[in-house]
Amino acid sequence: MKKYSKPDIEIIKTFWWLFRISLEHARWTSILYLTASIIRIAVNLFAYYATAKMSVLLITILSTELDVKGELRTWFILWSLAGLVGYGLFTFAEMMQKFVYYRLVRWVTNAYFVQLCNIDMADFYDNQIRNEMNRISSGVEWQIPNSATTVLQIVQSVVNTIATIVTVGFVAWWLIPLFVFMMLPGFIYESKLAKISWFMWDQKDDSRHIYWGIQSLLTQAKKQFEIRALTAQPKLMNITDRMNRDFYDLQEKEVHKLNPLASVSVLSQFLRESIGQAWLLTRAVAGTINLEQYFFYVGIVFRLDGAISGLFSSFARIQDGLKYSTDYRYFLRHTAKLVDHPDAVAVTSQEPPIIEFKNATFTYPGAATSAFKNLNLKIDAGQKVALVGENGAGKSTVIKLLMRFYYLDEGELLINGVNIQGIEINSWYAQVATLFQDFNQYPLSVADNISISGEVSNFADVKRAAKLAGSHDYIKQLPKGYDTYLDPAFVDGVEPSGGMWQRVGLARAFYRKANMLILDEPTSAIDSKAEYDIFNNIFSEHDGKTAIIVSHRFSTVRKADRIVVLENGTIIEDGTHEQLLKIEGRYAEMFNKQAEGYR
Repeated sequence: MKKYSKPDIEIIKTFWWLFRISLEHARWTSILYLTASIIRIAVNLFAYYATAKMSVLLITILSTELDVKGELRTWFILWSLAGLVGYGLFTFAEMMQKFVYYRLVRWVTNAYFVQLCNIDMADFYDNQIRNEMNRISSGVEWQIPNSATTVLQIVQSVVNTIATIVTVGFVAWWLIPLFVFMMLPGFIYESKLAKISWFMWDQKDDSRHIYWGIQSLLTQAKKQFEIRALTAQPKLMNITDRMNRDFYDLQEKEVHKLNPLASVSVLSQFLRESIGQAWLLTRAVAGTINLEQYFFYVGIVFRLDGAISGLFSSFARIQDGLKYSTDYRYFLRHTAKLVDHPDAVAVTSQEPPIIEFKNATFTYPGAATSAFKNLNLKIDAGQKVALVGENGAGKSTVIKLLMRFYYLDEGELLINGVNIQGIEINSWYAQVATLFQDFNQYPLSVADNISISGEVSNFADVKRAAKLAGSHDYIKQLPKGYDTYLDPAFVDGVEPSGGMWQRVGLARAFYRKANMLILDEPTSAIDSKAEYDIFNNIFSEHDGKTAIIVSHRFSTVRKADRIVVLENGTIIEDGTHEQLLKIEGRYAEMFNKQAEGYR
């Protein structure tokens, strides 16, 4: 687990990181936003002065016989122009702020998705990384862009506060430290208030994982079938309600602890305004400042209070966003360990690969026992090999290691005589077509689901793959054929059965025309006749190519060149279907038990 610097230091770093990414990924819109906002500050100060000037001129007209109506009209025109310019700059700045937001949404989501695809598979099971992903996943599209635009607002507020401080400093410099000091209770209160929710999340990670997991199940129609059929709703509602009650009751208790601080904050605001107004009235009565200065500085003093208060409030309210953005920064820091070496070798051969596990030992991260020890398995080019065994025997682990999702603890995994750690992984992936047991069901069109590994250059390849998988006739009957979305949420979208989804997944593997086919329970949801046809296609279409098939259904593996029986991570039998039946070992036992079900 990585160690990071102290939280407060990280928050400061995150603040400047947000400012930096705004300038890097939305440079000109950020600059234009800040420029417009700063010019607006000067325009607003002039408008305050114009207001004070008009107030004095109006009093002069009402209380004396001096003719200053022309001057009043001039100042009114100037004030109106300042207002027009100010509103125009405000609208323009808001527009630029939106553009900054849009550009950052694109960058932030893309960076997050890329990182998810780059980190090691083991990282998904690391507690720290898992917690970071869970905390940031629900708000990636808006939290960081919002925080970044808030940082720009704070920068603008700093300039505004400095300009106001300089103006007030000419007549009452001592009001500045007094106001700052008296605003501290409010700043501390809002900071603590903003931090409570995120800190509660830190303390409740495990329960929030359960909560998010249940929430995900409740939003999926397929999962609702079981929830309703088993009347699981009351239990799930009790669990989530208890979690929410515990989570928010704790937050309420923490908020109540801040009540005294909140009272001090309200009192300090009242005293600030009273002191500022009393001082100005005293100076005006004493004749130290004239009416024009009085009206001007009344606005400026209250502007000072608002500027400093707004700045403190922005710093306080952004705490939640900074905590979120810090987790996001942490997540982007994680680097994959299973990466290509500088001298990695590309797999360029057009021939099926030779695969060999030599004295291979592997243990999943955090597991107490090894998945297998000293495994020795060689698969020659073009062989059709079936891996069979009980659950947990190590069959799927072999596939994960072949895809270099993990490294071996000991021993070697050789591809054409080269250790897989020294191979360019994408060149290896180009040689392989896979269908995993838990294959993905993309909310895309049929064509995109089949060709997910690349752009469609020849639509005939998509149809060919679908025919081999036995899904073409079904697809032809869909509302938009291959352009139909496999998600009922879309107009004319459909929800295929489990078996049809599996055929689409198989078509995905056939589409790649790879030198090696890896199938993990490829027909578990498909009827026996369709299964027979599909496996005939596998063995005929991939004649001369390597195929590795994991299956519990022995009718699918009996045609394999070799059947490797795994038990507790060890190869206990290896041979053809006929050979293994003759020795009357574990394979024969499992085959006969399964065959009895069909008699």
